[in-house]
Amino acid sequence: MVTPVMCEGQLELAGLIHDLRNPLTAIHGYAQVLRLSLDGDGEAPVASVERAVSGILISATRMTAMLEDMLASSRTSIGGDSTSSSLAAILDLAIDQVEQATGQRRVHLVQSGRPITGAWDGVKVVRALVNVLDNALKYSPDGAPVLVTARDDGAEVEVAIRDQGIGIPEADLPLLFHGFVRASNARDRFAGTGLGLASSRQLVESQGGSLEIASVEDCGTTVTIRLPR
Repeated sequence: MVTPVMCEGQLELAGLIHDLRNPLTAIHGYAQVLRLSLDGDGEAPVASVERAVSGILISATRMTAMLEDMLASSRTSIGGDSTSSSLAAILDLAIDQVEQATGQRRVHLVQSGRPITGAWDGVKVVRALVNVLDNALKYSPDGAPVLVTARDDGAEVEVAIRDQGIGIPEADLPLLFHGFVRASNARDRFAGTGLGLASSRQLVESQGGSLEIASVEDCGTTVTIRLPR
């Protein structure tokens, strides 16, 4: 198989286009909630409307931040600003976006009781997590849970996303970060572009972190993201 070669700028642009689909899908989902809520007598529960409107605003803000980050990157070699971010807030936003976009609420989050914060670009970390979570749900059997664990060891934080899906053939693992490359056991069974993992690794590495995959075919996949504090 010939592995496509993409320069960093091409991969970043392709990744941005890929990632923008997630908040767009979420906006569509929230709009559907509003439409269904307003059907009938024209009145809707306040809580339902508030959640949908909040979701639309958050998704639109994410899209704006992505586009502004891409514009800034085209003008300077320095990416988005790294500010003090709450890992819990980042995880909650990523999980909510994916579950709203997919209509599947089966992501289980386990994290320590004390707050975990770090100097990260929250928008980029959310983008990376959304891509990984989207894959985990897509390639898992219906109803199978996806487990997300967050751990703080002082020097860095670790987020592991574990699914019970189809797994990845060992020979395919080194190829998945080139862009437009998909696992051989997924190509004919699931739709996709092969950009999600490549984009996620690039986003995590832009924060000084790392992204690794451990997988066994037919036994699930674990993606581990590590970020320096």
